[in-house]
Amino acid sequence: MSRRSLAPLTLLFLLGLGWAALAAPDASGRQAPQAARYIVELAGPTLGGAPAPAALRRIEESQAVGLAAIAGAIDAPVVPDYIYSHALNGFALNLTPAQAAQVAATPGVAHVQREWFETPQTDTSPAFIGAAQATTLRAALFYAELTGAQAVPPAGTGATGRAVARYDAASKTLSLQIFYAGLSGPPTSAAIREGAPGEVGASIYSLAGDAVGAPATDGGYIGTTAPLSTAAEASLFARRLFITIATAAAPGGELRGQLVPSRGEGVVIGVLDSGIDPAHPSFKDPAPGDGYDHSNPRADGSYLGVCNPNDGDGRYDPGFQCNDKLIGAYTFAETSGVPDPQGRPSPRDNLGHGSHVAGTAAGNLVGGAPVDGGGSGIIAGVAPHANLIVYDVCGIVGNGESCPGAAILAALDQAIVDGVDMISYSLASSATEDPWRYPEARDLLANRGVRTLRPRFGRPRTPR
Repeated sequence: MSRRSLAPLTLLFLLGLGWAALAAPDASGRQAPQAARYIVELAGPTLGGAPAPAALRRIEESQAVGLAAIAGAIDAPVVPDYIYSHALNGFALNLTPAQAAQVAATPGVAHVQREWFETPQTDTSPAFIGAAQATTLRAALFYAELTGAQAVPPAGTGATGRAVARYDAASKTLSLQIFYAGLSGPPTSAAIREGAPGEVGASIYSLAGDAVGAPATDGGYIGTTAPLSTAAEASLFARRLFITIATAAAPGGELRGQLVPSRGEGVVIGVLDSGIDPAHPSFKDPAPGDGYDHSNPRADGSYLGVCNPNDGDGRYDPGFQCNDKLIGAYTFAETSGVPDPQGRPSPRDNLGHGSHVAGTAAGNLVGGAPVDGGGSGIIAGVAPHANLIVYDVCGIVGNGESCPGAAILAALDQAIVDGVDMISYSLASSATEDPWRYPEARDLLANRGVRTLRPRFGRPRTPR
């Protein structure tokens, strides 16, 4: 119900003359104003991610009422190009400027915005932002879940904790942020120790000097270790370093957590761009560089969009190969007719930019890749073990770099339904524009449980 390019019969209001009459000359022989597409937002709430059937019925009924009011206000047929229910509550409608003004004044309509166009932008690398080690692209980010069950012996506690860390191979130091809550009493000691799960291990660094404030049942540690020895560095990458916090009631440790690399495991990233090259090694499963075997997070193991024969939109493509890394790919009415340079249909990448952005966000570790025009090296995304869903929102007839706002909103609608954890959205945005004017900015704010990665630079939008 989320990606609807034509409304159900209950939402079609063919009142009066056909749509072609809008462009016909009037009685004086003058040409009527040219229609353009507008995004019309209703005042009611959106559905969000996983609506109950009753909520779905309510929004469909309210949208039917809204379309009826709009059709009455402009005294013309109303056939939406898209209907939005999850990212926003509204439609993409073809209107003349005069009709758009009438619609904006219609009770129940919150915003009317002429459709805009965006263009692809650039990206950065995991080593540059500190998500991986330079040259080797080994993991730089680590995390630990601190629980009493991991302690030796296990501690019966309701306390919890979490640690995040970044390892700098050049200085051999580990920068940590550790937070805990609910201890039975103030910590009596805290340390990084070396050992496998279930082992007591040996202390390699005391956290006492990194405590935030006075010891208490809730607190934390923030600091940077002394340079690790070669053996300790090897243990870090072998998952043999752990954090332990002891109390008087649990001198062996009330909380403990093993430091493990954080490379995007279990995270689903939605990429809104120009499509993807599904045959590229960056999106294969298992990964060619480190052999990582991805898991499909969908309970039934199914794939989405053009990879799903039951999607129902007529765009199933048996030649587009999804896998447990690339678990879905969508194309939209605006972009489905624009092929890639090899003549293959969307959502195959018609620019190369979408594959670049998807690879930067979550590309596999791949060795032997051409680097800087000569030689070879290792490439990887920021989260090489994450899953991907791709939404092709770019490419219209005559301009492969144009990304229409109606398709962007449809993709955001679908991404919310799909339950992505993050959205990579590397399309143009002007630093001086008013974000409240544009529907997708308000939609991302309203659905801020989904994190968005978007560049803070770019060219201004181009109205249609």
